[in-house]
Amino acid sequence: MRTSISLTVLAFLTACGGMSNHELGENPDDGVTSPGENDDSNTSGTTSGSSSETLPVPECYAGEDIQTAIDQASNGDTVLICAGVHQVNLEIPRNITLDVEEPALQTTLDGGGTDPVILVLVDRRLTVRNLEIINGEGGGNWAGGIEAADASDLVVEYCDVHDNHGMIGGIQGPYNGSAALFDVLVRDNTGDYAGGMGIGTGSLVATEITGNHATLRGGGVWVYPFQGPLITDTLVASNTTDGMGGGVALDWASVWRGGTIEDNTAAEGGGIGLLNSASVGVWDVVVQHNTATIAGGGFANALSIGGPMAIGNTTFTGNSAPLGGGLYIQQTSDGASYMDITDLTADGNTADDGAGLALSDIDVTIVTGTLIGNVATLAGGGISLKNGATVTASGLDVGLGPAGNSPEDVDLGGQPYEYDGTVAFTCDIACL
Repeated sequence: MRTSISLTVLAFLTACGGMSNHELGENPDDGVTSPGENDDSNTSGTTSGSSSETLPVPECYAGEDIQTAIDQASNGDTVLICAGVHQVNLEIPRNITLDVEEPALQTTLDGGGTDPVILVLVDRRLTVRNLEIINGEGGGNWAGGIEAADASDLVVEYCDVHDNHGMIGGIQGPYNGSAALFDVLVRDNTGDYAGGMGIGTGSLVATEITGNHATLRGGGVWVYPFQGPLITDTLVASNTTDGMGGGVALDWASVWRGGTIEDNTAAEGGGIGLLNSASVGVWDVVVQHNTATIAGGGFANALSIGGPMAIGNTTFTGNSAPLGGGLYIQQTSDGASYMDITDLTADGNTADDGAGLALSDIDVTIVTGTLIGNVATLAGGGISLKNGATVTASGLDVGLGPAGNSPEDVDLGGQPYEYDGTVAFTCDIACL
């Protein structure tokens, strides 16, 4: 269990170096506010207008003094952490920033395998920079590295979050707030609902999520059912799950733009798995060399989702699954889904059925694209349609060039169909 640290009242500041200095207990005029801020705005009793003696600014904090400094900080303060390894389990009761004294030197927060390394309390804002965060334990309810489900906002920049375990392994963003990650490495964490991280609203930019494992879903990332994030220029690689979404499990509306999703493994949706999403957009992404043991090596959606799905200017290459090596798209239980695809490239994918694209009981529109060099052992090298699926296509090359698909370009429920690039093709209800 987390134990509270006895506090020594400090009357000196938390910032140092070239940063602007203000005393602990003084509310800086930086526009940072939160519910209840006025109740704890002067915990040290020292203000800029006070006649009390002000002690020299310390350069940084180490060990248990880190929590002491956090508890004595005012909203908007920065707590600087000394270089080295600190075994701590920190609780964040203020709107603060955790940073390091010297970014060039390694600074590590080690959770000791007992509790989350950092726990952000209700309605608080936290910014974390330049820290290595390891060996946290979140149990069945929390993330092991940074637990911020109840926070109002979380910002993580230039951090390395690894070897943590919990309900979510590395980082859990706010349920009712926003999480923003920039240039963060999230690696080798393990969890139940997400290996690397869970996020509801916010953004992931220039972040790498690698080598994580989840039992249920989202080996790398789980986008849980809130407003949905914007994810750009992010690498998701070599993550695994026993369930859906080896790289990414999308449980709500989200937009993924730019980046690479590669070498991930799942039962369904080796690269990307859609669960209960109202809508999703995937744009300008490379989805490659992912594996699913059931369906959708690169992409798969679950029966329970509803709403529109869109994929644009995205490449699926070298993915594999028994059904739908590149993509597996099926109609949902409420019959509300449809898929619009623009500028699709699917090449070098493999499957037993539907190596490039496998569709079941869903309407799909494809505007320009290329499906070549895909290989199925049974049927539908390029596209396999079943259970009333329909495709309306324009500007689509399904094996028209010398690099065709094997054994045929299109399979209509067991009926080979060599697509000539001029007409739409459908599988009527008799196709099984």
